Amino acid sequence: MKCVYNENLISRGHTNHICQFGETQDGERVPIFPDEKAILHISDDEHYRVTTSTNECLFVGTGYDEAIGRIKYAQPNIELLIYYEGGEYTKEEFEKEREETGPDEAEM
Repeated sequence: MKCVYNENLISRGHTNHICQFGETQDGERVPIFPDEKAILHISDDEHYRVTTSTNECLFVGTGYDEAIGRIKYAQPNIELLIYYEGGEYTKEEFEKEREETGPDEAEM
């Protein structure tokens, strides 16, 4: 188990979010996604679950855009794998699929 902290850059009174990181009970700082990979599981009822490659669940919620936003907030330069309706997609493949099927069928 780890606690999650935000890393911010403060310059001339402006605060910019950099990333989030975890801290173990021993005080060791670790990235939220240790291997730079996030897995997004989207269910039929439009709920999502974001996990690490070791199946540690980090976020649960509703909506594709919310999930992407939370992943990018935690670690901006992350490799993303999406599981949806039995398929496995990259972010680009999934968004292309959504565009091709139209907003009624792929609305998230």
